[in-house]
Amino acid sequence: MVNKTTRSASAVMGMFVVIGALWGLVGYVYSDKNLARAAIWGVSVAAVGWLIVLAALLIKYLRLMSRRRRSNQDEAEG
Repeated sequence: MVNKTTRSASAVMGMFVVIGALWGLVGYVYSDKNLARAAIWGVSVAAVGWLIVLAALLIKYLRLMSRRRRSNQDEAEG
């Protein structure tokens, strides 16, 4: 079963793919039809977006693990 965080992250990653493709298409039109340059820009935008999403997921996971550790310590002491 997929939770809300994973579903949201997947949707945002898909959005960055679309934004990257649009950025590449616009770059293709405005860079004198240079396909390689447009592809590099499009893939770069998508990659940066994915890195941002993955960093956010990592931070959320680390915070969750920290909170669980604290909770387990409180139960052991109490």
